[in-house]
Amino acid sequence: MGAGENLMQMSDFELASELRSLSMRASESEQEAQETLEQLVRACDAKAWESHPRFCSSVTSALIQAGTHRSMLFIMRFLRDIPSTVTFGAMEMMAGQLTIYGASLLPTLRSLAESSEEASRAVGIQTLCNMYFEHKLPHPDEEFLYSQIKDFKDDRFATGHLAELVRDDIQSRKGEDSERLLKDIIGL
Repeated sequence: MGAGENLMQMSDFELASELRSLSMRASESEQEAQETLEQLVRACDAKAWESHPRFCSSVTSALIQAGTHRSMLFIMRFLRDIPSTVTFGAMEMMAGQLTIYGASLLPTLRSLAESSEEASRAVGIQTLCNMYFEHKLPHPDEEFLYSQIKDFKDDRFATGHLAELVRDDIQSRKGEDSERLLKDIIGL
């Protein structure tokens, strides 16, 4: 794991402080901090996610939180090949934080949601669901999301629960829209 070895020896508090500092410096476009975070995330291969899931989650989170265009591009490439050994909690964390990039991430999320790889698909669908609840999805993307989750059951990342919440909300909104239209037509 190279550069990450020193960080893995730190206490939880020290690690969180160091990663927060790197993330803040990267958000201010400090190239060295950005490169360090990228190197740490790159080292989180399938074996590292199995043996050090907390560390891999932490460094991935720090890079996402930098919120820069460069970090977004790096994370998008990373997500296409995300190891299948990613834990449920890490998947949930990433899907919750990726919304920071907003609409810029939508083309990649659509691609991930259609992936045959379970981990990639889960992060795509979960992030789109989170964006839906944050009102960050344009209507065409809501329709795309609904088409992806309409018959979705579940996966090992518990994506089905989030998909069910979105399906139910969309269905209830369709009912409300129909009632509102009917009231408008008959003048109530």
